[in-house]
Amino acid sequence: MIITGIGDIVSKPDLAERCNPIYLDTISDRKTEAIVWQEFNNIKPKLLGSIFNTIKTGSLYLNEFSHIENAPRMADFVQYGAAFTKAMGLDPQAFITEYSNGNAEIVQKCDSSDTLFDLLLRFLGNRNGSWRGTARNLLYDLEQYAKSAGIAFDLPLSESSLSRKLNSERNALNSLGILFEKHKGSKREIILSMADSRPTPIPKRIKVEGSDLPFDEQFELDTKEF
Repeated sequence: MIITGIGDIVSKPDLAERCNPIYLDTISDRKTEAIVWQEFNNIKPKLLGSIFNTIKTGSLYLNEFSHIENAPRMADFVQYGAAFTKAMGLDPQAFITEYSNGNAEIVQKCDSSDTLFDLLLRFLGNRNGSWRGTARNLLYDLEQYAKSAGIAFDLPLSESSLSRKLNSERNALNSLGILFEKHKGSKREIILSMADSRPTPIPKRIKVEGSDLPFDEQFELDTKEF
């Protein structure tokens, strides 16, 4: 079963423990349905072949992952996922760790009620309304700020989960006045800023000839308007 929505819509821990959250980037290049289906049909034979080969090869590894220590809910899903991950030439342990973290994260968010946003507002307010760096830097800075401010708050379990959280809640952040930008270059930087903290042009003073007023009381004119 697939449940979709803008933002996190699972609010009960019992359901959250049985969910595998997938966060998608905001669509930047929108396509018509006809083009989407055309592109899908072009790759469908190769896609189906890859799926069947993965299932065939992964089935040979199932016994290898029949017992996983401290397995989370849906242990059978983790077993099959690890086996299929190995069949694709990837690290099965990385899959198990990522799934366990994501599973625990979504349960945690059911209890936190997005207090991450409250922490971000206070954090940015303490930094003149702006911050820039990697997701790892942000996670570290938020942890240090929470400790120094005496805020008891459980942050996301990893920098990747924090980045996904911010990206998936972009609209909610904007509604709070927090602007979120994510660069996908080599640095993969995140930029956070308060909407009212962006620099505004400083008006240039123009001395009015013949004025008896002190300079500070003369008219301030923004020359860009001319």
